[in-house]
Amino acid sequence: MSKREETDANKPIASKQSEVTVQPPSHAATKFEYLRAIDPAPKIRAEVLADGIFAVAMTILVLDIRLPPVTGDMSAAHYLNSVLALWPKLIVFVASFIALTRLWQLHRNIFHFLDRSDQQLLFWNLLGLMFLCLLPFTTSLAGEHPRFSLSAAMYAGNVLMLNLVYRGMWHHASHQNELLRSDLDPAIRYVITRAFNVDFVLILVALALSYLDSLLSIGMIVVHQLVMFFGPPMFRGRQV
Repeated sequence: MSKREETDANKPIASKQSEVTVQPPSHAATKFEYLRAIDPAPKIRAEVLADGIFAVAMTILVLDIRLPPVTGDMSAAHYLNSVLALWPKLIVFVASFIALTRLWQLHRNIFHFLDRSDQQLLFWNLLGLMFLCLLPFTTSLAGEHPRFSLSAAMYAGNVLMLNLVYRGMWHHASHQNELLRSDLDPAIRYVITRAFNVDFVLILVALALSYLDSLLSIGMIVVHQLVMFFGPPMFRGRQV
């Protein structure tokens, strides 16, 4: 074979090699792409973590309700007055416990309607747990110093942040079809969103009132939680 024929025979190989090029990275990736780097995963670990934090927060709430030291010469009347003086703490404790109960129910409902979780859902879940752990502290402020506007503002603000975070988690979950169950009733989206909207408006009003009347602000949250808890269930006639 001549040199020219050898050259011609090598041309297809060279051209094929030249066609093999490395594709540049897609511009679709953003700085938040790491949140989607992991495929949707089972939701059980997020549920277990949340259940544990809810249980701890509910337990810690009652630890702030303590009597002053009882001395040997304390009379029965003085002791009774000391117990009755705890009523502001008891009322705020009940409201906060109910708030945690309702949040746990919403959290349970949201995860019930999901098939799996993703990184953004885990972010919202962990952010909600952070404000959840803060609630015993703000409850203590509202129960110990209810006449201070700052106490009422921090308490109402904490409850408001919980509403916003879990609202954000539901918004993300309900707009990601690969996360939701395929048999989800569309009416359920409306019911859960409406529950968040009612809480948001009333707690926002309570936060605004905290600068005018702290007792009225805290009382509004207490009454709202009692009404929402003992009122009709959110999912009447549904097994969730």
